[in-house]
Amino acid sequence: MNFKLSITITVATLVTVPALAAGFGDAIWRAESWTVYRSLNPMTDEPSCVGIHQNDKNIQMNVDALYISVRGRGGVSSYRMRYDDHPVQPLKLASELEKDLGSVIIKGADFQKVLSSKRLRIQVLTILDRLVIEDINLLSVVAVQEVLRSDQCLTAKNVERGSSLEYSTSEDSVAEDSTPGQGINSTSIPTEKSSENGENPLSGRWFSLTSNTQRQLMQDGDYLYGTYEVEGASGTYDFKKQGDGTYSGFTSSVVKMWYQESGNSRKIFVDCPLKEETVLTVISDRRIEGKMGSIPLPENSRKQIKYVKTCGKSEEKRREWQEFVWVRQD
Repeated sequence: MNFKLSITITVATLVTVPALAAGFGDAIWRAESWTVYRSLNPMTDEPSCVGIHQNDKNIQMNVDALYISVRGRGGVSSYRMRYDDHPVQPLKLASELEKDLGSVIIKGADFQKVLSSKRLRIQVLTILDRLVIEDINLLSVVAVQEVLRSDQCLTAKNVERGSSLEYSTSEDSVAEDSTPGQGINSTSIPTEKSSENGENPLSGRWFSLTSNTQRQLMQDGDYLYGTYEVEGASGTYDFKKQGDGTYSGFTSSVVKMWYQESGNSRKIFVDCPLKEETVLTVISDRRIEGKMGSIPLPENSRKQIKYVKTCGKSEEKRREWQEFVWVRQD
């Protein structure tokens, strides 16, 4: 029985990271267990950056994926992951690309969990029937992403290549326990321009580090409105400033989902209207942190189909706060 939600943006350059393993370039930023290295293409002078965990070339991060290489340790057959102290996730068989690269590739919804977690433990079963275990410190990965998306690392071509979203009930409802970066001990790298909007400093374009998507915000005194649109989903924001300085309101979305019944290859599409309570908890003219009350997709296939048919209402009791981080883009 097959199931999939139709918010999918293709990653065009998954095979770039292994090429960086031989030489990282110059270290431009360090914090906690991560270092960001920058190099220039010798033919085009375009910058390229990669985050390295504890100076181990086997664990690398770019703007849309985390790579864990076991190429020299037996290759990838299958693996299991555990985020923070949550239960271990179901066993995953290596994809053909992962087998070819000899690396676990964590992208899409799983990568968004990486960005909102503090720790990742992964157990890899190699093709040679050996176990490889990695324990990865994620405390500063949001800060790493800010550097990787800064002017020092990105060109217009890099920004346009896109990112990967495997599924989401709304544009930001994919994270758990988002943790801002800590322990930055190198030269600060600006990721957004200062606001020139005077009394309405939140107006402008913002980029989500959690879902790799853009949104447009418009501030009118104590009110904050906005819109977003990605492949398969669009929505609006409607917030009001509270006495404690936070903003609260709702994210209203229309998300296109589809499912397939057993024995039927025809895709059945459903346009799901969603209205999710949203709170912006940390606000500045350059960075916004918040949380959204969302319903996660169940793992059981039958429940997944019912989830789509009811636009998530079948799993209402599982609604939970999921956190996100936005940074200014203009």
